[in-house]
Amino acid sequence: MNILIATQNQDKFRIIKGLLSNCGLSDCSFKNLSDVNIESQAEEYGNLINRALMKAEYACNAIDKSEQIDIYVGIDDGMKYKNGKTDENSKEITEKILRNDLLGIGETLVIVRAFVFLDKKGTVISKFETELPYKFIGNANNIQLQDAKYPLSHVLSPLEGEKSLVEMGEKESMDYYLLFSRENIEKTVSKIVNRLQ
Repeated sequence: MNILIATQNQDKFRIIKGLLSNCGLSDCSFKNLSDVNIESQAEEYGNLINRALMKAEYACNAIDKSEQIDIYVGIDDGMKYKNGKTDENSKEITEKILRNDLLGIGETLVIVRAFVFLDKKGTVISKFETELPYKFIGNANNIQLQDAKYPLSHVLSPLEGEKSLVEMGEKESMDYYLLFSRENIEKTVSKIVNRLQ
């Protein structure tokens, strides 16, 4: 099975590929937008689910039909912090966090991640949101926002830890992601497998 994760962000691609591989799709071939020569993404608006849907639909419509893609995955991140409301402006929030303008050390930030899965015809198979809680540990190394990177992994730790996600390493950080994502992803994998049989 060929799965296209509709992102150009290599860190996000690695995370989503890891989540799907750990939840029953380890024998699949995963590609991102760069792999299939899609250079831009749709202009998104609305809530996170709608934004993720627009990313997946854009990839489905833009892809060269010689590519044999079975599943399109759209993802979009938002954040919850002090007021408890989800904010979709993740780049602006990330910049404020990295400048130490938003959170105090030890304060909680929840990454809200929307997933939308489409089949090769563009029909929605599944859509859901996950919430991953983290603790802000400060930006002592003055990490900056960079394209195609995930800088928050340097300044956030699990609620019960002191090591940043980067310091934890890939397996330990993946285990933390799976604590909050596994159930929804496994249900979706089951739908995908049933649909493709």
